[in-house]
Amino acid sequence: MGHHIVIITKVKTADERKFYIHKCIENNWSRDVLTAQINNGLHKRVGTSINNFVNTLPAYHSDLANATIKKPLRF
Repeated sequence: MGHHIVIITKVKTADERKFYIHKCIENNWSRDVLTAQINNGLHKRVGTSINNFVNTLPAYHSDLANATIKKPLRF
């Protein structure tokens, strides 16, 4: 229930809400992690890298390479 309240109160558009709902399910985020990801604007950073993986790699490898790049690294 708490995740829903965070998403409803902090995220403005329906597309962004869907994005964070799917990420919560996919990554099993706690409410604190969800809040941090929203505050850091994860939806703006994911999938923005330009690459040619689809043209240069087989389908399975290009999907894996894209998924690897989409995961934000925090040091």
